[in-house]
Amino acid sequence: MAITSQTAAFGFLFLIGLTPVAVTPAGAFDKNRAYEHVNHIAGDEFEGRKSGLTGGVMIEEYVASQFESCGLQPAGVDGTYFQKFPFLVTEEKRAELELVDGPFAPVKFVLADDFTLITNSGSADITAEVVLVGHGLVSEEWGRDDYGDLDVTGKIVMIVRGSPDDGYDWSEYSSRDSTLKIALNRGAAGILWLRKSAVLAGAAIHTGVYDDEIPMAYIGERVAHHILRDTGYDLARYRKELKDGPVPLTTGRHLRFHAEVSLIPEGSARNVLGLIPGSDPVLSSEVIVVGGHMDHVGVDGNGRIYNGANDNGSGTGVVLELARSFASSSNRPKRSILFMMFAAEEQGLLGSEYFAENPTMELADVAAMFNLDMVGHGDEGAGIGGGENFPGLWEAYLESLSDDSRDSLDIGRAWGGSSSDHAPFREKGVPVVSFWSKGTHRFYHLFEDDGNWISADALGSVGSRAESFVGFLANWDEPLLVENRLGRTRLNGALQIDFDKTVDKDAKRYQAGSVLWCEAKRFGKDRFALDIAEIDSDGADDPTAPGLVNSLKEVPGLAGKGKRAILVGIEAKNLEDFAEDRIPLLNRFGVALARWPRFEPSKGDSARLAEELEFFGKITGEEVALLVPADTAWIPLLPEGGKIYVRFFPTRGETIKDPELYPVKTSLFIMSLDERVDPAEIASIVRELGSWRVHIDLMPWINDDGEKDVVRFIEELEDQDGMTPALIQKLLGSNLFRI
Repeated sequence: MAITSQTAAFGFLFLIGLTPVAVTPAGAFDKNRAYEHVNHIAGDEFEGRKSGLTGGVMIEEYVASQFESCGLQPAGVDGTYFQKFPFLVTEEKRAELELVDGPFAPVKFVLADDFTLITNSGSADITAEVVLVGHGLVSEEWGRDDYGDLDVTGKIVMIVRGSPDDGYDWSEYSSRDSTLKIALNRGAAGILWLRKSAVLAGAAIHTGVYDDEIPMAYIGERVAHHILRDTGYDLARYRKELKDGPVPLTTGRHLRFHAEVSLIPEGSARNVLGLIPGSDPVLSSEVIVVGGHMDHVGVDGNGRIYNGANDNGSGTGVVLELARSFASSSNRPKRSILFMMFAAEEQGLLGSEYFAENPTMELADVAAMFNLDMVGHGDEGAGIGGGENFPGLWEAYLESLSDDSRDSLDIGRAWGGSSSDHAPFREKGVPVVSFWSKGTHRFYHLFEDDGNWISADALGSVGSRAESFVGFLANWDEPLLVENRLGRTRLNGALQIDFDKTVDKDAKRYQAGSVLWCEAKRFGKDRFALDIAEIDSDGADDPTAPGLVNSLKEVPGLAGKGKRAILVGIEAKNLEDFAEDRIPLLNRFGVALARWPRFEPSKGDSARLAEELEFFGKITGEEVALLVPADTAWIPLLPEGGKIYVRFFPTRGETIKDPELYPVKTSLFIMSLDERVDPAEIASIVRELGSWRVHIDLMPWINDDGEKDVVRFIEELEDQDGMTPALIQKLLGSNLFRI
């Protein structure tokens, strides 16, 4: 369907499919009603529901009409269901990409198959040489410039999405906005980002780097393949060389890149909010947010509509049916429930971020946020992540389920990613819960994502489970708002390893694993083998039992499924305690770590040092990481390429001297805290060592004193300069699994 002009559409918005789906009598979640919603809003008449354009306005009005028909109270601004916010809005009109020279020129590429325009691309009709600039990264601090001496003025820059595996954290440098800013500063006339998989629609850049005269696109491998033909390079060779360092490359090939994108003056969109007030005179002041985003990516320059049935028509349909179900129940929940559909998620979580910064009610009163995003594919049941945020309540909820319901439920942690609308709430300290439908999810940001692929059973599985848990939470008798909530939310989202104890059945919810230490003299003998086999068997038979993993890198995957990990560690007093003929057994038994807590490296004896280096090289050669103290005498013994974890206790006066001598790619500093310490001092140490190289280990402190002081410390640490919520998340978890 061709794009309808925005102005003309406003006159007949209420004539195009905005009649509410008929309300049926009160009762449980109805998957068929949710299915009707999804198929309706994923129809072509909604024009891909892009926020700021006609389809975006239509979905806002539709959701508001549904909230009103259900009897929800307006919870937006000025007594309405809406919360309006401004943002950069553009409309794609035309896009063409053509290779004008080369062995098979001219080669016209296909929009939506070979390339897609970036959301908020500029407009131009240019013909220019294509140059490759690796990942498009530049950092003087880390000694990398992917442009080298290449002059890209007036040229089309091709950037390979991703970052090098060199030990540094390039996540902030490698974003579209960051790489675009560098390309613009270098004088590029156009920018192409190469994706390894299918080209996606809807990838956005934002106001700070927007240039209305610079065209931008995602391209697939076919485009890059044609550009590189007969240049001495192909993609395989280029990617291989890029692993070793920057590869700035002139191709001698020219593209014609034509993009027409209209800037919408004073662009805006609206979140839609409807409230069911709680029935309890005290608990009703606590609010549970149930929401998801209602927008998708609109229509491309050829008039192709991206209907976004799964993303996120499915979440929208489920939220609307949940609103009907709760509103029509004769038993109002004790707590208030705010149903909320966000706009402009596809352009960078703009709607949810705006609400988090400009809430229509006190954010401190929001006890939980339930996010429903892409829940319409598959038909194999439902999953919940985030129960760890509600200790005691979560266990009681699981206990309330039938055996069949509990067994069919996927249980995980709240999603730690930042690409959906839970993230702004989590940053503010609100506990978040994610739902998902089990099974394969296809056509992410592809035009094939339409109603033909939506499963009513998937909607029913997720919707019924959400109804059940939201209701349980809404009627819980005890207050959900707790002291130091932000610190508790950060701790609950952490992934901590207990390096000092064996597995504890009463492990904390943020304890992702424990190390089971075995004396070197005992390693490989019958009793040891039986112990390992028993642990492995328990993990296979009991979905709640800890699982055996071979390295720290495997821990997040297990934690994502709601399970704790056991890592086998070997410890010895000296080298002679570990027979060399047993070293080949390390990998066989899945040993993850080795330590020599009382071993003192030789000093000045070159022959002995060579023996020790060879010995530790054999250990790491079996894919076993070394856990060593912060003693520079260990540095000469660290095998090249071996994984090294350097543990130190600032509370005991231990420091990392000469951190630059430890290999960036294969070493990580574990800063263990066993008592309170000045947060400013910890922040200073993090900055000195490199924030991407440090893991803060809180387990010794928690095991000794409990959580109360720890959560206060986390809040105070986040108040320090540069200690952002995203960095705190890395320091308390993800950094540990970097190497």
